Amino acid sequence: MISDHALVRFTLSVKKSPLGVEWITRRAWSQLSPDLFASDLVASKLCNDLDVLNDLSVDDLANVYCDVLTDLLDRHWR
Repeated sequence: MISDHALVRFTLSVKKSPLGVEWITRRAWSQLSPDLFASDLVASKLCNDLDVLNDLSVDDLANVYCDVLTDLLDRHWR
């Protein structure tokens, strides 16, 4: 049988960089009360008066989203 498959062997001389330590901060999601968070979210400017958001640009909307959610998450873990 004729085949176009063949074994290819090679050796690479590569130096691995040392593993660095990376500190990660995360939130304790088990401590979050979904009901309290949801009620605060509904009362926030993301859900409260949507007409105010109509004239904002996409960048402004992204900033509002980030600011409101960061504020809510910070309040629920203090």
